[in-house]
Amino acid sequence: MYPDQERVLREFEAYQSNEFKRLLGIIENDELVGLIGVITQDDDQVELKHIAVKSSHRRQGLGKSMIMTYMEESLVSTEDKTTLYIVRHGQTEWNIQHKIQGHQDSPLTEKGIQQAQWLSEALGDAKIDIIYSSSSRRAVRTAELIRHTRDIEIKESDAFKEMNMGVWEGRTQEEVQDSDPESWDYFWNDPEKFQIQGGETFSAVSERSVNELNRILYEHRGKSILIVTHSVVVKLLMALFENRSMNNIWNPPYIHPACLCKVEFLKGVPEIILHADIAHYQEEGLELT
Repeated sequence: MYPDQERVLREFEAYQSNEFKRLLGIIENDELVGLIGVITQDDDQVELKHIAVKSSHRRQGLGKSMIMTYMEESLVSTEDKTTLYIVRHGQTEWNIQHKIQGHQDSPLTEKGIQQAQWLSEALGDAKIDIIYSSSSRRAVRTAELIRHTRDIEIKESDAFKEMNMGVWEGRTQEEVQDSDPESWDYFWNDPEKFQIQGGETFSAVSERSVNELNRILYEHRGKSILIVTHSVVVKLLMALFENRSMNNIWNPPYIHPACLCKVEFLKGVPEIILHADIAHYQEEGLELT
């Protein structure tokens, strides 16, 4: 048995649906390593290829969970295209005051409401089957504005909340930069070293958001999904699709309020169609908030 095999089983059970756990349960643990098989559920085949736990499955860069590796290589085997839209919430009061929000919240500004409405209009008749939103009110409100009159369910998820910024929350960027310059520098230039009192690491945010995304992509494979979240989560997810390292997550493009990312998956392989797009903005001067 490979040393990480038990961990893999725990990861699967931590987030997969009860139905998939039931299907996985027909596989004996000692058959998991090296398994090549097909499980059939209601004529929908899910291939489990190359599921062996090997050191080669440990990716560089963002340190993807094994689950993401499995999704790319095996779990999404449907011939249907899965479309993922990722949106940052609209501009908030604290955005224009340059205050750090994290798990705290502030309402959308009038411009933030406009930004979400413009995006809703730009999406037009685009097929959206389900909307997931960070449970923070600024994200939920953005999701509601994007949905508008469409008959689409919005599901809230703590996994897509902004990074917990601990003792920085509620303070201005200038205050934090002056009082804690080393951590501020780590945040922007060496994220792997960043850690503050009461807050999360980038790796922790990546783990919770990626695991939730994998669950959603599996549950809604072949569908169109829209997620409303926050700048750090958007950066981490898009860096994952680009196979960029953690320390390069702040590379362009900038994640503007209510910007749109679009990623299409075919057989589990992601293709970035849009990245931080703001073509739906109908006024100039909103880009830097």
